[in-house]
Amino acid sequence: MEHVELLTLSACETGFGDSGNGSEADVLAMLAEQRGAAAVLATPWPVADESTPELMQSFYRLREGHILSKAEALQQAQLAMLRGAPNFNAPQGDQRGILQYAGQGANTPSFRIDPQKPLAHPYYWAAFVLSGDWRCRGSGRRPS
Repeated sequence: MEHVELLTLSACETGFGDSGNGSEADVLAMLAEQRGAAAVLATPWPVADESTPELMQSFYRLREGHILSKAEALQQAQLAMLRGAPNFNAPQGDQRGILQYAGQGANTPSFRIDPQKPLAHPYYWAAFVLSGDWRCRGSGRRPS
């Protein structure tokens, strides 16, 4: 992993064990960083299939040219979802616009989708944790 600027693990609970408390994210990030990855972007809990590709595409578009730091690009991609930016595909709720959280069974909470901001709920964008070197590398703006 030497010379890896950013290792992105965007699948649900990537690389996690059975504890469910998120500590595995710290271990995975630490191992990746010890092996040479400058930063790791991963998630300690399930992510939404509807929004993860949108968030990742937005994040990487914002990272092009290394103008924004990794942290700034992630923040801007998340804020775009929160604010209801166009270009994000709306999730499919039931007829009332209610969506159930993924994979947790009958007692799982649900939430109402705002048609003006369909991916504004933190369920869609808050699962991703950036660890390690959050700054820019290479050409472009200076690290901040």
